[in-house]
Amino acid sequence: MQQEKWIKWKPIERIPNTLYIEELKDTRDGLTIVMTREDNILPSLIINFDTIISYRNTDESYLLKTLNERENFNKWPLFKIKNSQYLVWFHEQTYDIYKKQLPEIIHYAFITPNDVIDVLAIITPILKWE
Repeated sequence: MQQEKWIKWKPIERIPNTLYIEELKDTRDGLTIVMTREDNILPSLIINFDTIISYRNTDESYLLKTLNERENFNKWPLFKIKNSQYLVWFHEQTYDIYKKQLPEIIHYAFITPNDVIDVLAIITPILKWE
C-alpha cells in the first residue's frame, strides 16, 4: 500500500494555524463542523457537508502513531489525504463495490489540539466565516 500523503487544504481565506472544535452536528441536513480560533474571537469557521459517506472523531491522544508521522499537524488544521488508510478501510468494509461507482471519494481531515475529525465525501463542503 502506498504511504498516505497529507495535503494542506486552503479552501477559504484567513484560516489560522490552530482551530478548535466548537460543535460537531450530524443531522438529516448533513454534517456541520464549527471551528473557532484559539482566542475564541468571532467569527467561527462553519464547514458544512450536505452529504457524507463516513466520518469519525478521534481524540488526538489516541492517534499517537499518526500524529508522530506527520510534522505539520501543529502548523495547519485542514487537509485532504491521498492514499488514505481510512478510504482503504471503507472499501474493504463494502467489498469494493463503491470503488468504481464512486471513484471521486475524498478524505478530509480537520486537526485540532484535541481532536482529529476525518470525513469521507464525494461533494466538497461549503465553508464560511460566521
